[in-house]
Amino acid sequence: MQRFFFDYFSMLTLTTGGYSDIAPAGWPVYSLVLFESVFGQFYIAVVVAQIVSLRLAQAIKPDPSDAQ
Repeated sequence: MQRFFFDYFSMLTLTTGGYSDIAPAGWPVYSLVLFESVFGQFYIAVVVAQIVSLRLAQAIKPDPSDAQ
């Protein structure tokens, strides 16, 4: 059950859903929340950028049948 609360808290932090029922307790946890919210957004942005660049690379790849 504790793992569920950790995952739930993490999802709230990344989606900025707010802390209506669970809140960080103490300055060390506030620091971790700040770290996760900043670097978590960068991580999501990098993953989305990689997916978009792969799709773009597939879209502009030359078709071998056009070489004739």
